[in-house]
Amino acid sequence: MLNKGFRDEEKQKVSEALTDLLDIEFVPDLWKMEQERKVRDVLQKIAGTDLEAIMNSSDEDLMNQLQENHFGGQQYEQLGDLLIKTAPFHEEENQQKLAQKSLLLYEFSQIETRTFSFGLIQKINRAKDLTGE
Repeated sequence: MLNKGFRDEEKQKVSEALTDLLDIEFVPDLWKMEQERKVRDVLQKIAGTDLEAIMNSSDEDLMNQLQENHFGGQQYEQLGDLLIKTAPFHEEENQQKLAQKSLLLYEFSQIETRTFSFGLIQKINRAKDLTGE
């Protein structure tokens, strides 16, 4: 029981951190000066990774990393949302990579939660559009 309580507490902390990042209105001028650093620092704290590593990691390595850091269905979806939200502030090639990783996260979230969600289906379709699938 203690383990489950600890995992739930960790998932809650991750969700709160991701929600805080998603609440930020990213602005091009502020992105390079401070917002990119904040995103990097929070991702490092909650997932042991950053945007650059996410873009360049294999799908399997990324999912293993996130599972080790107690991510669950909701957290995968939130991270996918963050990747999509930050994509416009990257070069086109990296925008594609972020969209591909978002698609991976959304699809995994759908499997993990075992529920049908129109909102998640819309996010999957949007990520597919951004990747050209």
